[in-house]
Amino acid sequence: MMSMRTLILAAIAALPLTVPRADAQVVATFGSQTVTADANGDITINVGQITATALLKVHDPTAGSGVLPAASLRVLTVVGTANAGGTLQILVANPGVTDFPTGNGLNLPLEPGVANWAAPNANCIVFSSTSLRDAADIAAAVTGNIEGNIQIGKVTKLQALGVTDLGTGQVTGGAINSNITATAADPNNNLQFPGGLGNSAINVIEAFR
Repeated sequence: MMSMRTLILAAIAALPLTVPRADAQVVATFGSQTVTADANGDITINVGQITATALLKVHDPTAGSGVLPAASLRVLTVVGTANAGGTLQILVANPGVTDFPTGNGLNLPLEPGVANWAAPNANCIVFSSTSLRDAADIAAAVTGNIEGNIQIGKVTKLQALGVTDLGTGQVTGGAINSNITATAADPNNNLQFPGGLGNSAINVIEAFR
């Protein structure tokens, strides 16, 4: 029987967003397909029919080692369907991160892929079919905030740790203000992390605030 787990995270105060550069962009890649959006824009990408494990990567291409992402994403729309046994891994992370995090790797910080992922009072991720939604698994890291509803099969990791000013110690961003719903079934009657970290419907959620 499929269960549904919902986690509601709300910031205490208004969310101070990391301000993206005007010329910044966000890129989504799936196989040989690439879709580009302007900073704080929307991305729609067609993944076709998912029959096995496939990876959808989203990032600011200017980010790198020691270089924080400058672009923000508003709404990610994923078009397609999924067969039984198909899994769509959605990875929002630094361009140098190519592997979807698993197991004890979830305890390590994920290098952020965008500045903010924010669609206030809306869904920040949309699927064209329930089969694709239920087959999707997300791991996403931002430097600023995550804001907007997320309904997806599984949440492996959501991370918003903010940016610290080394001079003042002040942190900008680092909040998650979302209704998060995982539609995948939890093994072992919803016990926390049965069989190890990464096996639950909702696994790691990290925020500074």
